[in-house]
Amino acid sequence: MIGGSVGPVIRTHRLLLPAAFITSLGNNIQLIGAALLLVQAQGSMLDVGWLFIAVAVPQAVLSPYFGRLADRLDRRLLWIGCDVVSAVAALGLPIGLAVGAPQQAVVYASNFALAVVAALF
Repeated sequence: MIGGSVGPVIRTHRLLLPAAFITSLGNNIQLIGAALLLVQAQGSMLDVGWLFIAVAVPQAVLSPYFGRLADRLDRRLLWIGCDVVSAVAALGLPIGLAVGAPQQAVVYASNFALAVVAALF
């Protein structure tokens, strides 16, 4: 593994950091917006606490299993798949609210799905 194979590895790692930052930034912006939405609609900080628990649990519980899974899959395809699923999950919130789905359920489901994908990412 001496020679030309080191370049693609370094480039991949240089791309991973900005990708992880942008994904985390987007997920956290949606999480903060969802928390504000819950406070405005429900008027209870307890709902916000449950939202943050629903986001933290998948990452804590699923990360060890997803780490093993990620080692078996092509990283580039995994990143693309995670981004596509994240986009669908993120779009689920405004679409669900627009069609009149129960607000609390849509907020929890969308952010839970983003947390599951973030654990795999």
